[in-house]
Amino acid sequence: MSQRFERVCQALVAVGLLARVVLWASTEVYIDTAYYWAWGQRLDWSYYDHPPMTAWLLRLLGVHGTTALMSVGTIAAFGWAAAAVAKDRRAFWPGAACAAVTPAVFLASVIVNPDSGLFLFGALALGLAASGPTWLAALVFGAALLSKYPAILLAPALLALSFQRERRVAPLLLATLIGLLASAPVLFWNWQHDWISFRFQAAHGTAASPATVHTFAELVGAQLGLIGPLLFPLGLWWLAKGPGAWPLRLAAGLPLLVFLGLGTHSRAESNWPAFAALGLGLGLAPLALERPRLALASAVASLVVCLAGAAFLSLPTPWAAQSDPIKRLHGARVLAQLNGQGAVAVITPHYALTALAEYYAGLPGGTVSPRYNQYDVWGLPPLPPGAEAVWVSEVGPPPEDVLRHFERSARLPDLEGRFFDVLLHQYEVHRLIGARGAEVRMGDGATHRHAE
Repeated sequence: MSQRFERVCQALVAVGLLARVVLWASTEVYIDTAYYWAWGQRLDWSYYDHPPMTAWLLRLLGVHGTTALMSVGTIAAFGWAAAAVAKDRRAFWPGAACAAVTPAVFLASVIVNPDSGLFLFGALALGLAASGPTWLAALVFGAALLSKYPAILLAPALLALSFQRERRVAPLLLATLIGLLASAPVLFWNWQHDWISFRFQAAHGTAASPATVHTFAELVGAQLGLIGPLLFPLGLWWLAKGPGAWPLRLAAGLPLLVFLGLGTHSRAESNWPAFAALGLGLGLAPLALERPRLALASAVASLVVCLAGAAFLSLPTPWAAQSDPIKRLHGARVLAQLNGQGAVAVITPHYALTALAEYYAGLPGGTVSPRYNQYDVWGLPPLPPGAEAVWVSEVGPPPEDVLRHFERSARLPDLEGRFFDVLLHQYEVHRLIGARGAEVRMGDGATHRHAE
């Protein structure tokens, strides 16, 4: 690899990191990140929607600290893992550059979610499986499992890489045992809660609206944006007949096979197959050393997508008010004004809005959301007799199921969440006065719903 190619890869890493800083500094906490942050305020072995790693990290490091870890750590992990699986130190910078500019990894670095830990710990686990020790690879794989359930699709690749290096069965059996023990918190929590998380994920993945040719084409097309406009087709070619270690084909091919296959049955979310970017990035790193021009073309195309996405999410546009991603990243900071109203809790019609209100206003919260969620597992915070709460909504006043727990309610001025001068959120606020009875639990209506 020429020094010029290495310097270009380093420049791509620097630009990718700078773009992350700009996007992070110009946006508010993402709506889903606030939800995972709320989990971290109530530490547990696992949670309804996902395993606990995201919540644990957010509790330990906060939103900004976790974002910094994912931004820098994932790039470094990809680079180190690429060098480890290629057995060539020169592969570090192509691997790091791939992580820096791959849109799926870029977004997961800035917007903390379960994919963030999946990419970070998945890359470390693959690198350790290729270089050793096997027991440590299994332990880090456990951290990936604690981040997101689809990490299990890495297991065949990890076992294959370890066997190629060890040529013994005993270390693989030990690694399997360690991986199971590392995932024990999730199993224990689900056993305590009637396996509701596993049942939810099974339903979430298979009981969505039926697939059509249009939805499948959208899913495949989304991978051009999330994995990369050149990296995705290049990766498909590599999976079919490209050079390199076959275990990494498992790491890339299984997520594509499972989730694109699922997309032929029901409508799948676009980020599910994008997990394949991990195996594709590491598998193609050695090829970048042989064909640097092709690698740079792929990286530049991906970087353009990242920069365009960052600009769209950070700068005002005429269509901002109609953009769901922009609404999820801007305008919620105004909820901090709920603090100081004399309320001891916040109640909303949607779990993610409750989490945002908790994050910005510092009030414990709950929801009467029609979709079963982690707040239903907890139940809403108890309200002593006479206590006050606050209702926040973008869809109207509190329903009777909420009002019946209070003596009366009073409407307060609306809160307007803006992005520059664009109105994104019109929050209707009601003061709920005089909690009835001996310690009302506001989730009475919600607790009668069943998990999906």
